Amino acid sequence: MKLRLYIAITAFTLFASTGFAQDLAFTENIKKSIVKLEGVQMRYSFDEVSKQLLKRLEAIPNYTQRESADIREEYASQKDTIRGTATLISDGDKMYMVTAKHLIVSKEKTDGMEDINQMIVGKVNINGQLSNDINMIGLSYFFARKPTFAFSSDQDDVAVISFASKNFKNYGDYLKAIGCVPIPLQSISTDEVSKGDELIAAGYPETSFQERSTATNTGKVDGNNKAATSFKAKITITPGYSGGPVFKGNKMVGIISYPDDMTSNADVSKKPYAKKSSETVIKASVILAVLKDLQSKESK
Repeated sequence: MKLRLYIAITAFTLFASTGFAQDLAFTENIKKSIVKLEGVQMRYSFDEVSKQLLKRLEAIPNYTQRESADIREEYASQKDTIRGTATLISDGDKMYMVTAKHLIVSKEKTDGMEDINQMIVGKVNINGQLSNDINMIGLSYFFARKPTFAFSSDQDDVAVISFASKNFKNYGDYLKAIGCVPIPLQSISTDEVSKGDELIAAGYPETSFQERSTATNTGKVDGNNKAATSFKAKITITPGYSGGPVFKGNKMVGIISYPDDMTSNADVSKKPYAKKSSETVIKASVILAVLKDLQSKESK
C-alpha cells in the first residue's frame, strides 16, 4: 500500500514538474519575441493646434499677436512619452513587428498618408543583453517611400511593420543575431475566446523601464462579443504592456490596447505607473487582416 502511494506521489510530482518546466520554457520564448518601444509623440497635430488656438482666442478680446503666438506654442510644444511593447512574428523567412497603432502612428500625415512616428525607437533585452536602438525613422513613409507598414482603424488599434524587404531586412537579421525568436504565423489564432479562459500577457512594464526587463502576467477573459474586434480581459498591467501579445495556451490571440479608463497617450502620460486590472485586447483576426494588407502592398 505504501509502495503504491509512493509511486503515485512520485508520478504526480514528475508530471507537475514537467508541466512547470514546459510553462517556464514557453514563457521564456514569449519574452524573446517582444520588443520595447519608447519615445515621444506630439500631442496635437498642426490642425488640432489651430483649433485649440482659435478656441482660446475667442475668449480673449483684442488679443495681441504675441498672445496668439504664445498660445500656439503652448499647444505645439506638448508631447507625450510613449512606452509600450511590440511582438515579432514570422511568415516563412519574412519578419514583421506587431504593436498597438497608438504607440507608433504619427500625428501628422505624409502626402495625405498615415505615417510612423519618427521619434520612436525599439530595444530588446535578451538574457540580459541589451540591443542597440532600432530607430523607426528609416521605416517611415517620409523617408522610405515604400510600404513598410500598415495600420488598422484607430479603434482597432493595430500596426504591423515589415522587415521583409531587402532594404530593411537588416533590422530583422540584427534582432535574430542577438537572440530574438519571432512567433510563427501559425501560432496566431483567430479562434474566439470565452469568459473565464486563462490568458498570459507579455511586455515591458513601465516600472521595469530602467532595468529594461521583460515580464509576463496572467489573467482571464472578462467578456467577449464575438461580433466585435476586441474582447475584455482581467490582467494586472501597467502602461508599458500596451501593444504586447496576449496568449491563450500556446496561441497568440491578440494584443493589448489601452487599459480601461485610458483612451489616449495623454491619459497614459498623466498616469505612467498606474496599475490597471482591466483592459481591451484587440483580436488576432485584426492583426492578420492588417498583415495581409501589408503583404499585398509589398507584392506590388
